[in-house]
Amino acid sequence: MGAVASPQKHRDDIDGLRAVAVLMVLLFHYGFGVPGGYVGVDVFFVISGFLITGIITRQMEKGEFSFLEFYERRARRILPALFVVLIISSIGALFVLLPSDLERFAKSLIASLLSVSNFWFWSQGGYFGSASEMAPLLHTWSLAVEEQFYIALPLALFLVYRWAPRHVFSFTAGVTVVTFIAAAFFVSTRTPEVFYFSPFRAWELSLGGLLAVRRPPAVTSKFHRQWIAAAGLLLVVVPAVAFNEETLFPGPSAALPCLGTALLIWTGMSGDSVVRRILATRLLVLVGLISYSLYLWHWPILVLAKHAVGQDLGLVSRLVLGGLAFVMAFLSWKFVETPFRNRGRTSGRVLWLSTLGAGAALAVASGVTLSNGGFERRFDPQVVTLDRARARQAFRTECIDYRPRVEAVSACKIGAAGVPTLLVWGDSYAHAMLPALDTALKNLGVAALFVAESGCPPLPQAVVSWKGRENWRCQQFNRDVMRLLTDSHRLEHLVLAAAWNAYAAEDQGYKLRVAGSDTSEDSLKRGLVELTYDLGEQTAVERIVFIGQVPSYEWSIPTRMLDANRWDVALGSLTREAWRAKSEASHAAVRGLVGSGAFQFIDPSEWFCRSGVCQYADQANLPFYWDHGHINSRGSAFILPQLEQGLRKVLADQGAISLRASP
Repeated sequence: MGAVASPQKHRDDIDGLRAVAVLMVLLFHYGFGVPGGYVGVDVFFVISGFLITGIITRQMEKGEFSFLEFYERRARRILPALFVVLIISSIGALFVLLPSDLERFAKSLIASLLSVSNFWFWSQGGYFGSASEMAPLLHTWSLAVEEQFYIALPLALFLVYRWAPRHVFSFTAGVTVVTFIAAAFFVSTRTPEVFYFSPFRAWELSLGGLLAVRRPPAVTSKFHRQWIAAAGLLLVVVPAVAFNEETLFPGPSAALPCLGTALLIWTGMSGDSVVRRILATRLLVLVGLISYSLYLWHWPILVLAKHAVGQDLGLVSRLVLGGLAFVMAFLSWKFVETPFRNRGRTSGRVLWLSTLGAGAALAVASGVTLSNGGFERRFDPQVVTLDRARARQAFRTECIDYRPRVEAVSACKIGAAGVPTLLVWGDSYAHAMLPALDTALKNLGVAALFVAESGCPPLPQAVVSWKGRENWRCQQFNRDVMRLLTDSHRLEHLVLAAAWNAYAAEDQGYKLRVAGSDTSEDSLKRGLVELTYDLGEQTAVERIVFIGQVPSYEWSIPTRMLDANRWDVALGSLTREAWRAKSEASHAAVRGLVGSGAFQFIDPSEWFCRSGVCQYADQANLPFYWDHGHINSRGSAFILPQLEQGLRKVLADQGAISLRASP
């Protein structure tokens, strides 16, 4: 085995590098012009991998490693400050969060206590989603990754030292290479998993570990050391400015800040440089010393303030909150971190009693919160009703986002009993209509199948991406549905329903591409034409019903209604003319097909926008939507009579032209 990196005295430049990392994260979260500042977490991972692996390997090399001592040191470093932040954040959450938000907070709190918050926030959606942006404990996902690393690494190295002591470096290098390849392979298709799951982040920590397991040759040339250090700093800082929420990350793109961090650690081992002196300046070192507490405090302070005022924060407010985060971080470092890290000041007994007691109290508080429905009595009943209206509808969740192959036996049965003669094919907007579709088809005596995939238009020839990330499941799902239609001789009618406007307009984040088309609008037209042709040639489908998109808004309807109720915020409106203008691209795509007679069009906007302004709530002022565009059960009940009438007219028209006879 190569020589383990020898013990080093405290590295001020690493403290400065921590400061750079935490400042990038803070500037990103507070909206101060650093759109890729999230790479600061990756810098932290490499630093942690270097320091922790170094501690473990040096002690194991000497035969002095103790699991108990190691985990006590980690507990002293992590738990006291974390629990103080969790306790104070919980108190703040009780005062400002709505019942449903407080319930989610309680669940995330339990996940944080169990060191699995990365998996919890993965289950709630992507890191850049609107729901995540308002979660006070979102930032604990990275702590969970590190804590899982602290659990796995000592055990793995213990086994390697016992059975293959000469291959510690090879083992660490193998982990780095394999997990990096896995992250690079899956990042475009499994982005949330690669972002949150520790196995896909392991290479970042083990990259730092490589520098600790075997010290690289020193950069003896001062000239080379200066330039390598400068390159390392650029690799860290430039991505923070150049990356944004649409960057495919992590994966190969994360290699830039991680490699830059490794270069800075390496050159710092070798000797002095201008960059090292900059990183070791007193101010950066101080920020580095409080960086852990600053990371803990900055996010809940910002998010709870947003919840408290019910609107986006202005520049002055964000500057004040940022200043408050620094104050709280310094106090936390001075009076919590430092005393608990010092064994002479805080015994192990005090450490474990205080942290276990705090953890138990937080767990009990979370349980009480959940059992009391987020303490609804804190708010007016109308506020509670609107708050609950924000919950995603869970009507037959097995009918959307199929994981196994889509077949007749796995497709959802809806409508009347009997052999299905109709297939409903769509996305999450179609799923939102499912209660109305199910009841309408039952009333019409039509047995049907229902299949849907989120973010996936029912166009087998199309490739769809969201903010630069391809929906890899979409193509497989649509191929399965086409195979289902091809194999069936009884499915004579097809209903297509989706967020057509969103797919046709690239300014909403989606991009649709069909071979031979350069824009999403043209791709929608060509995709529908090709689908119609393929259905006529390969299936028993005779008629297609195209259901247009229900009116959607720039804001979440129940959330805006809540804000209007609590903060006197203007509700806003959507005019019929404005929605018609937004729908022009998708409507144009079906005009030519409708003329064939076998292709019928039902426009839901006629039901919502009868007057000059589109309706988004009922007479009792309860919303038809659970977000900006997906209707809830109330909205589904609202469209039922019109939907049933429209389907009746189409399906009962015996004189309609068969798809097979259409040009």
